Amino acid sequence: PGSGSPAELPDTPTRYAPLRGNEGAVWSVAFDPCDELLATAAEDGTVKFWDAREGVIRGELNNKKYRSPVWSIGFNQDGTKLVTASDDGFVRLWDVKTRQEAGFAFKHAFAVRCAALSPDGKKIASGTRNGAVTIWNAETGDKIHVTTGHEGGVVMAIAFSPDGKLVASAGSDKTVKLWVVEDGSARATLTGHTGPVYAVAFDPTSQVVASAGWDRSVRLWDATKGSQTKQFEPQQEDIWSLAFCPLGKHLLTGGQDRTAKWLDVETGAVLATFRGHGGPIHGVAVSKDGRLIAAGGRDGSVRVWDAP
Repeated sequence: PGSGSPAELPDTPTRYAPLRGNEGAVWSVAFDPCDELLATAAEDGTVKFWDAREGVIRGELNNKKYRSPVWSIGFNQDGTKLVTASDDGFVRLWDVKTRQEAGFAFKHAFAVRCAALSPDGKKIASGTRNGAVTIWNAETGDKIHVTTGHEGGVVMAIAFSPDGKLVASAGSDKTVKLWVVEDGSARATLTGHTGPVYAVAFDPTSQVVASAGWDRSVRLWDATKGSQTKQFEPQQEDIWSLAFCPLGKHLLTGGQDRTAKWLDVETGAVLATFRGHGGPIHGVAVSKDGRLIAAGGRDGSVRVWDAP
């Protein structure tokens, strides 16, 4: 490490002590819509619920029979359900209150790297290691659309637009693809990244897509035209995760350099840097009220900070 590396700079004070108790890396974090719970997913397959304001444990999914890594998690619009994507090839829906499975387990032929619930909770989008993007009926368990979205690559991240009309998928094939939910057709292929794309997210208006990955860049795209509008390089190494703030004016990133950064979307300026993790940050989230940010890392810890 050169001068000014994260190891040489002081940790950023957290809201409470770092959350621990997982075996292996924390791959994904998510705040519930009411900002009461923070969910964390780990390498050992555990998914835990923490009090978002106090940092105390509130429960754990009853998924001990599934020991496969859980790569991504996400709440539905009212916070009653949680979706998980696992390396065992399943996407599962869970009842947050009872911690039990709710409804169907969605079986894939390959390991599932990412999954997301539609805003209305009626559909699930998933991405697998063989590059397939699938949209499911969350109420019946049926496949609605299936496509080889990223041929020869892995679907690293997936997201619904807030209006529920589009799905964005990020691939190791260096592309981001936009899909029309209604008919499963391809809206656009976004090219420009020079390496695998690890993260993707829509802004609150559904008009802007953000992506980031191996090339250290955050790129903003016009979701209607499929064209790039901005590019920033806020971090020194790979960027593994990103999340918009509720108003869309700021963007949180986490990456290989062990930091999380708070960016101004208009200018790309880094307004704050959060340090403390002992390894790369793989999952970041912003609470619905915009007051808290969370980051989970390869060191097995989750840190929660007050937003700038």
